[in-house]
Amino acid sequence: MTVPTIAIAPNITEYFQEVTSDAIRVQKVEATDAATSYLVSLLCSFTHPDEAAVAAAFAARSIDPPTRLGTVTASGGVTLEGAPLVDVGWRH
Repeated sequence: MTVPTIAIAPNITEYFQEVTSDAIRVQKVEATDAATSYLVSLLCSFTHPDEAAVAAAFAARSIDPPTRLGTVTASGGVTLEGAPLVDVGWRH
């Protein structure tokens, strides 16, 4: 059994370039550089969906889109609209 690892890459494009190249090699697929570049660009585009399109997709199904409640801070704390979140007893 293989143990999952966390892949670290300087940016999302380099990450997808690496895993796409590995997949092409392992699967023994012949792909042009242009096709590989297109696939990497396509995968990258999925990591940054158009917010208006996402909202429209939720609205089309009559459900509210997710609401961002807070931001994780560098100090490990979490804020909710500028105020600390209430401690509910669970930890990561």
